[in-house]
Amino acid sequence: MLALRQVCCTEYVRALRSPDKEVGLEKTRHRLMASKMLFDTGSVLLLLALGSSTVESLSEQTCLQYAEDGNCDFYTECLEDKYTCGAKGYPVGYGHRYCTKFSTYYNDFNDEGKAWIDDVRKCLMKALVPIYKSNSYSCDEVKTLAFTSHPTCYTESGDRFCNVFWTNKQALWDVFEADDFLGEDSALAIEQILMTGLQCLCDYGVADEIHQVVDATSDAWTKVLDFTTQLWREDPKEAIQSDCEAKALQGDCDFYNCLERRHPCGLKGFASREGRPLCERLKKKKGLFNVQGQSWVTDYTKCLTRSLLPKYRDESISCRHIHNFGYRAQDSCFIDTGVCDLVEDDQNEFALWYISDVVEDSRFQLELSTILCRCNKYEGGSRYKLKYSSEHGIHLKQKAPVVDQTSPADLPCTSQGGKCQDYSVRTCLAGYETSKCGGNALRRCCLQCDSSCQSDHQTWSAGDSGCSNAGGQCKMDSNYCHGQYQTGLCGGPTGRKCCVPG
Repeated sequence: MLALRQVCCTEYVRALRSPDKEVGLEKTRHRLMASKMLFDTGSVLLLLALGSSTVESLSEQTCLQYAEDGNCDFYTECLEDKYTCGAKGYPVGYGHRYCTKFSTYYNDFNDEGKAWIDDVRKCLMKALVPIYKSNSYSCDEVKTLAFTSHPTCYTESGDRFCNVFWTNKQALWDVFEADDFLGEDSALAIEQILMTGLQCLCDYGVADEIHQVVDATSDAWTKVLDFTTQLWREDPKEAIQSDCEAKALQGDCDFYNCLERRHPCGLKGFASREGRPLCERLKKKKGLFNVQGQSWVTDYTKCLTRSLLPKYRDESISCRHIHNFGYRAQDSCFIDTGVCDLVEDDQNEFALWYISDVVEDSRFQLELSTILCRCNKYEGGSRYKLKYSSEHGIHLKQKAPVVDQTSPADLPCTSQGGKCQDYSVRTCLAGYETSKCGGNALRRCCLQCDSSCQSDHQTWSAGDSGCSNAGGQCKMDSNYCHGQYQTGLCGGPTGRKCCVPG
């Protein structure tokens, strides 16, 4: 066919250069018809000689072998050849692109990382074989189904991913780099790595390295927020409204309507899909909580709207960034408002799960579960277990017993009235001290805060408006900050600083 096109172009140019263009063009038509007849006849003879069924059978057999071997050509020569999704479609833009990037950075991974890459390549391609064999999918469906297989393939080898995640994090960031060419969907790759990495935080198989896994997930959050800050930015559609800023500081759910008007992201954006529905449901069903829980609802809803205030004010921002920052802020607010203490009470735990079902995005449920599973250590490595009920004839989900982690090594903390706990998921009013608890590096001593201490913090909070206006939370800087600390924005001593999510 390429040869025929070359003949066409050559003959057409000759005709245009002829002194008598009409005669030249007429002669060209006859020559091209003759050429086409010869080309068609040759094609038919070639097909008859080879046998069309043999060619297709050989092609499929080769492609299936490519998938079995984890050969990157499967994406271009097989999947793309069948669906023709183009440079920005999944086969070329995602599958082949990242497959070859893993090859490029292969030697930057350690031995366990290399073994993981080999396994994931094959797993991802095998998951696409049914799609390759079919003809019934659109390019969008190919992309959706392909991305769905990623988390499963990342974790198919058990604990290996969790070890690879923190020991090879820089190599992973080099591979999963977003760009403008592929658009916002290029963020999906590293977001999926992040979400898979979060599950490692509940993996007791990496308990000794849990602090390094926490650091790796924090780095992943920073990476996601950084590139969504730089790419796909759009100007606001509405000027900043002072009443909207006031609503954010007060925890008013209508702030999410303000955010959506200024930075429209549609029904699937964070404001419309997660922020406002959860805020409204929490306030409407506030009575399901006990007194402690009702106070938590006020603190949490206010924390989240305040955290999003700087994004509302931003003069250039992407919906993807708002989406990811919203989730990051939710994590910080769950921790800073004491969700671990909240769910110690069965009434509050039921109310939280009942209300959180309004959020459609499974990512929200995963992130909340990731925090709660680390509030304590549970038997069997899971916060819940299934227990068969002979009365109902079904398996019922029950909370697993908490494992007692106290040890004689905790005595330096407990002897002075403190409590050893995971400081990355629990905020301590008086702050933490290190080297006074047994267990992993995340277990630190939460200092006792008596009535005098609580009164001091109440007084200091009167000077926290600068931090609230910046979207942060004031706390002692020995607490874990899921973002960065800023000075000069909080009342009280110098050690009390503003943690701004990010």
